[in-house]
Amino acid sequence: MDLLSAMATFVRVVDATSLSKAARALEVTPAAVSRQITALEAELGAPLLVRTTRRLAVTEPGRRFYEHAVRTVAAAEEARASVESDPAVTGLVALSMPTAFGAGPLDVSLARLVDDHPGLRIDLRLEDHPVDLLAEGVDVALRAGLVPPDTTTLVAHRVGEGRRVVVASPSYLRKRGEPNAPAELAEHDALVHLHAGADVGVWTLWSGEHKTTVEVRGPFRSNALLALRDAALAGVGIALLPRFVVRQALEKRQLRTLALSGWGPKSQVVYALVRAEARPRARIRVVLEHLREQLESRIR
Repeated sequence: MDLLSAMATFVRVVDATSLSKAARALEVTPAAVSRQITALEAELGAPLLVRTTRRLAVTEPGRRFYEHAVRTVAAAEEARASVESDPAVTGLVALSMPTAFGAGPLDVSLARLVDDHPGLRIDLRLEDHPVDLLAEGVDVALRAGLVPPDTTTLVAHRVGEGRRVVVASPSYLRKRGEPNAPAELAEHDALVHLHAGADVGVWTLWSGEHKTTVEVRGPFRSNALLALRDAALAGVGIALLPRFVVRQALEKRQLRTLALSGWGPKSQVVYALVRAEARPRARIRVVLEHLREQLESRIR
């Protein structure tokens, strides 16, 4: 049997926690994946997975084998890339990012990147929720502000850092008054970002090395930054947003940055998560470098 291929399939199944999800990502049938796993178990003489109609669990031998297999598969990909005679930038990159990035700092630049590399194809997915790269067949996903997962199957690349601001429209401030200190935000209508973190509805503000947190609430919440910006423009409430999302509105004085006596949010780090086995490929490296160049200059 092709042991390396079987190891790669096993790694994908464990990461996806599903034979069917792994099959979709590999573009094969679930039956083909099942046969390959069964052959691998026979080759090793040990059960790797426990499969029922409702769940899939990894056995203790399977966990030990996985730890070695994931490193072996990644090393094989890097070895192949190191001796490629023509590291041409060709093939498909499935790229996922929040809507605000695709509609702003990366609007047409990705199309230009494809034009510069005729063999490159990009499937751009704009979605305002964290995706499962392994189960959904995504090669690269942008994540802003979230701590990268601790896993051997995904590699996090820092690609930018952007300022954030607390903003409100002049009409809202005329109606409700302007808060002058962080604690006063609790008495105002906040536009809350629904994200994957545990602190939804809690804003953390800094003044030098001093930190304070404020529990905020309001009539409108969304996982889409552009929706929160539009609600702020409409005078619905106060929003904490990346500055690049509201840059034009600030320049046109449609929104104002709140001073809050010198308190404000820290900058937000943006990471690109990449599947470990895809990292050595030329097309992935080109896309990562492009993301880094564009975001470093356009989200500050």
